[in-house]
Amino acid sequence: MRNILHRKQNTEDPETLPVRLARFAIRFIDQLADWFLLCLLLLMIVFGIYSIWDTRQVYQAASPTVLATYKPDTKPYVSFQKLHKMNPDVIGWVQVYGTNIDYPVAQGSDNEKYLNTDAQGEFSLSGCPFLDSANAKDFSDSNSIIYGHHMDKDMMFGDLDQFRKKKVFKTHKYGDLYFDGRHHGLQIFAFIEGDAYDSSIYNTEVGSGGITEYYGYLKSASKFSRSVRIDEKCHIVLLSTCAGGLTNKRYIVAAKLTNHTFKDSFAKTESAREGLPFWMTLPWWWYVIVLVAILVFLLRFILKRVRKKNKAITDSHENGGV
Repeated sequence: MRNILHRKQNTEDPETLPVRLARFAIRFIDQLADWFLLCLLLLMIVFGIYSIWDTRQVYQAASPTVLATYKPDTKPYVSFQKLHKMNPDVIGWVQVYGTNIDYPVAQGSDNEKYLNTDAQGEFSLSGCPFLDSANAKDFSDSNSIIYGHHMDKDMMFGDLDQFRKKKVFKTHKYGDLYFDGRHHGLQIFAFIEGDAYDSSIYNTEVGSGGITEYYGYLKSASKFSRSVRIDEKCHIVLLSTCAGGLTNKRYIVAAKLTNHTFKDSFAKTESAREGLPFWMTLPWWWYVIVLVAILVFLLRFILKRVRKKNKAITDSHENGGV
């Protein structure tokens, strides 16, 4: 009789060692999965916020408003002289009316330096528009080439692709180039979709045919063009940027450099595009607040879920289940 009662108690008590180990393993794995998911989500959120912050830094560095205080707007151009003193490589300022192109121009000892260096001489992925290292600083060459990154949000030379539209080319005719202490006019006459290795375009020496032949070649290679008066004493300035992607395609705006300036007809009728969405203009501590808020929410969610599962397991144990 005693053996029968003992076997009966064993069959009614499910809490044997294997059962307890199985219960513990299930609970441990379940909680481990919850915390792993939490950590994964946190890493994704941190990476996402960092990416937004990093993009914000790049585009803010490229925004014309950041450097606007150095623009040579009024004599004696003290603000520009301050920038030049900060970085002697800064030789001028280029502006294309009606676009976001409104930047200092630097010139390095090669054409690599200002791909990742800003006008203040600091490292920056957005770089700075720069004059070809083979050109004279005073733009006395027959052909001078200014390069700039093609960036989204209309930053740097990103607006050059707007000239692919006939209406934009037709209405945007002028710009300004400041150097040697005075302003000069840019009279735009062609938009070209060219190749980075086309030496007939990317040549600081126009060749034996002279400036008039070079001018004719630019017009023949252009998508859109208009006639301007060119003679052998004239100077041409090219604004060049990549077309994006991994191709050698380039967008080029060609202009005649003049000693007289042109009125900016867009100054009052068209404000410059800000380019940056509002969330990229927020100060850094906003990103910290957002990260902390998301972290608190996730922790509360995970802890609530864990407590709910523990309660369910406790209730099941009290009711005699596994």
